[in-house]
Order: sequence, then C-alpha cells, then structure tokens
Amino acid sequence: MQPTPLRPRTLTPLPALFAMLLCWLSSLHATAQTTPTVLEATLRTRQTAEPRGNVLAVLTADTAQLIGFFHGTTEWGSVKLYAGPIGAEAPIYIVSSLGMPGVVKGTFEYSFVPTAEQAQKLHEGDFHIEVTALAANDSARYLEGALLPLPLQNPTVVGTHLSTIWQGRPRRTGSALGYVASDSLYLFGFFLTETPWGSVNLYKGTFPSDGELLVNLGLSLPTPPDYTSGFMHKVPFSAQERDALLAGQLHIGVRDMSNQGLLRGQVYTFPNHTPGKVQMLAPEPADRFVFSASTAPDNDSLLFAVEFSEATDPDQHPVHYFWEATLRQEHLGHVPAKSLIYDLGTDSTRLPFTVAQAYELYNDLIALYPGAPLPPAEGLTVFHRVISTDGSHYTWSDTASFMLVNSEVTPLEERPESWHGVEQLSCFPNPARGATTLTFRLDEPAQVEVQLYDALGRLVLTPYRTAIQTTGVQQIAVATAGLAPGTYNYQVMATTHTATRTGHGRMVVVE
Repeated sequence: MQPTPLRPRTLTPLPALFAMLLCWLSSLHATAQTTPTVLEATLRTRQTAEPRGNVLAVLTADTAQLIGFFHGTTEWGSVKLYAGPIGAEAPIYIVSSLGMPGVVKGTFEYSFVPTAEQAQKLHEGDFHIEVTALAANDSARYLEGALLPLPLQNPTVVGTHLSTIWQGRPRRTGSALGYVASDSLYLFGFFLTETPWGSVNLYKGTFPSDGELLVNLGLSLPTPPDYTSGFMHKVPFSAQERDALLAGQLHIGVRDMSNQGLLRGQVYTFPNHTPGKVQMLAPEPADRFVFSASTAPDNDSLLFAVEFSEATDPDQHPVHYFWEATLRQEHLGHVPAKSLIYDLGTDSTRLPFTVAQAYELYNDLIALYPGAPLPPAEGLTVFHRVISTDGSHYTWSDTASFMLVNSEVTPLEERPESWHGVEQLSCFPNPARGATTLTFRLDEPAQVEVQLYDALGRLVLTPYRTAIQTTGVQQIAVATAGLAPGTYNYQVMATTHTATRTGHGRMVVVE
C-alpha cells in the first residue's frame, strides 16, 4: 500500500492577507457607520454641578447632529464643542450667539461632519460641551458636560420640525430629535418662541384635523419661566405605532396653555446621507427694494422674490427647505442675531413677496430688536440664506444680503446711491498657515465685522467686530491656527449710519 503523498500546504501571500484584513475591517467600519449612535449629555454648572441643560446627539454615517436646551433664565452666549477634554485643544465649533435657528432662554441646533478621529471620540464618550453665559457675573457662568453614547441595539432615529402658520405659510418654530429602541420612543425637543406651551401630544394621522391621540408626551419643564424651552419624554411604543411611523402617519401636535395656538410636525425616520448644497439665485447682493407702508395693506403687486437652486438627494428622499432672514444693528452696539424662519416645504424653490408682505417683513425684522429703533434715514440690510434638509442632515446656501427700504421711513433723497461692496478687499497670505491679513478700504468710519464660513456655508468664526474711526486702507489680522484645513469664505461688513457695505472672498487654510 502506497502511502498518501504529502502535499505542500498552500500559503496565502502576505499582501493578500493584508487585503483580506482590510476588507474585513472595512466591512466592520461600514456596518458601524450604518448603525446610528445616540448620545446624551447633562450640562451642569462648573461650580456647583447643578444640572441646567440637556443635549441629545445622533451620529449617523457621516454626520453628527445635536440639539439642546438650557433650564432657567440665564442668557447663554456661546456653545463650544471639544473633541477631547474642555480646553485641551481648540474647539471644533464655536457659536458666538445662540441665534441659529433661534434663542428662547437658550436653545441650539447644530450638525457637522466629524473626522475619523472625532467620530472615534464620540463613540468613546470623549466629546465635551461648554456653554458660556452672556453676563460675566452670572452665578452659572459656565455649563459643561460629556456626550456619552447610549447602550442601544439598532435604534431607529426619528425627528421632526415643528411649524405654525405665519403670513399664510408654515413657519418653523421648533425641532425634535429622538429614537425608537426596543418597545420605547424617546423624543427630545425645543421651541423657538416664548409662547407658554402647555402640552405635547403624539397622534396617528394628521394633526389637528383627523388625528387619533396616542399619548400625551407632556412637558419636562412645567413651571414658568422654563416651560417654553423644551421637552424630553420616553413613552411605550407598540408595533402598530412603529408601522404608523414608517408609513409617515405619526405626527406631533403642541398646544399652548390657552389651548388655542398650536404647532405640528410629521415624525420621520432619518435617511443616511446629505442633500446637495443649495445656491442663492436671487435677490442679488446689490438689490434694493423700495416700498411704501401706506400702500402696503392693499398692494398685492410683486416687489421681489427669493429664488434658490433645488437640492438633490441621492436616495430620492424629499428635501425640505427653509428661508432664514436676519438683521443686525451694529450702530447700536452688539446685539445677538435673531432670525425669522420661513418653512417652504418640499416643492418650492421660490418665495415671492408682495409690497404688503415686504412691509410685514420689515416690521417683523424690526420687532426682533425691541427698544432699538432704526435711525429714520436708514433702510434695513437683510441677511438671508436657504437651509435644506433631508431629515437628518442640513446644508446652507451662502449668506447673501439685500436692502429693504420703507420710503416713508427713509426719504428717497436721503438713501445712499451706493451701499454695497467693500472696496479693494484682499487676503494675504492665501493659503494661510496660522494667520492671514485682510486688507480693504473705508471711505468713512464704520462698524466692521469679519465672519468666516466653511464650505457648507456654516458660520465657524467671527474674528473681528469693532468700530473703526479712521478712513483709508485698513488691515485686520485673522488667526487661523484653530481652524481645520480647508476652504473658507470670508465676509467683511462695514456699517455706517447710512449704509451697510459687504465684501466677500475665499481663503484656503493649511496646516
């Protein structure tokens, strides 16, 4: 009997082993990315560890989204996010005024695309938040807390925009973010108005006409003056209610204390991608629109229209649009920016304004700043942009501006002939490593503000805001050491008693 010959063992080449290992790791990474991670933070005062705020965050395939609100009457001025301990490195996000999309005793909403290292720190619970009060002598000067991942198995992330009807159009006045895990629904939301809201209810069907009340979610802050800020609630969630959610039949309805005013919003599940960037088409930055208050109530002729490009979505999910308008009055000292938000729905890329509606817009913008009336010989410079969302990700158009002039408040002979454009604006060195210098010319003293926006149109830094009393060539040094490498758009606004001039440019930041 012949012995069975020994066959040489075939060895997998080392490069092939590495390729197999990389493929396996990639599959794990892809699996981890497609399963959302939900994180929570309790924000406590630095001195006494008193709980004063809450944040909920969701990390999906390529985006982290956060919403938060703060308890009490403290006016909060800034939010900073740190990938690591507070203060150890430069924060990845700073908002100098909690004004996007609005402030009611302290709320904020933000989304960003984390790097691989930042995503790892989020998964490890090594991501921290610091909130600073506006008043330096406030007893709760600082809040801080860590975003900690929750031990959830395959959660379904949900959210909604809460809207009311304003000037015949839905206007966004709140947001909610949450998740479904096991047999429970957790929702975390806040409001952008100071209306005394009294109840938050979950409906199957359309609220308020034919909705079937499923559960009262309550309000987590039931006593004045905190009850307008937000809510967070966990309720049982049945298989039938989950089916209604997936079918788009689940709605939130919010009623005020008098049971008259109401907010509404469809609860939707989050897709896992980013919609395309929107681009502002009109009005052009040089446009001025003149109207008369006396003819506004019965004048339905078209004065101007906001137009923007349509955002695309890779998975054909509907993209929702919002238009934000804001006003700043630098000549009266720094006032935190406040915004009007128009909910345009999913099928509109044009927002028309008649003379009457422009008059209402003019008055509504002024009403954002009580006690700070405009000088009689100045029109309003309106800063505006479009926000698009696919439900889990937001993109912004570039910020643009136009002048809205009430001819009865601003006499025609007193309006400036040229009000737009900062002259001879340049940036050097560009690309910038550590610092750069903006150079421009002023023909008269002005309040000057410099802002930097990232490639998605998000405000990331306001490095300069002060009055310049001299005329001629000006130079402003801008530190870039704390910015991530990439392309940024900068905007220089020079405001005088008669005009606001705006200049734009682009810089590249390198390590």
